[in-house]
Amino acid sequence: MAYFAQKKKNGEDSTSHSNRALFEALYEEGKNLSSIDTLVQVAVEKLGLPVEEQDDLRSFLETDRAGQDVMRDIEEGRQKYRISGVPFFVIETSPRGPGQRPYGFSGAQPPSTFLEIFEELAE
Repeated sequence: MAYFAQKKKNGEDSTSHSNRALFEALYEEGKNLSSIDTLVQVAVEKLGLPVEEQDDLRSFLETDRAGQDVMRDIEEGRQKYRISGVPFFVIETSPRGPGQRPYGFSGAQPPSTFLEIFEELAE
């Protein structure tokens, strides 16, 4: 649903806002998020999806369009960062200069590893 909101609204509705709405519906209200009807209801009530777009969202959820897009994004990430397993972390520095790439590393890491990387990137 968050993916639909991003694609449909061109990023107006953030993923974090959508995730929060889904979290509240599931954990605070006990709603069944495996139901398309429930997802449409959450989108309308919590994300402000116009009622006239309900059918678009329902169609989107009933087809594999999102799955194909997600799989394409995963494959791009694998190629771009040479991801071969999970977990995999990507830390982007901002602003990035010419030739600067995000810092990526795989595997479960102790907190000290993250601190070392953050300190190195801060220099």
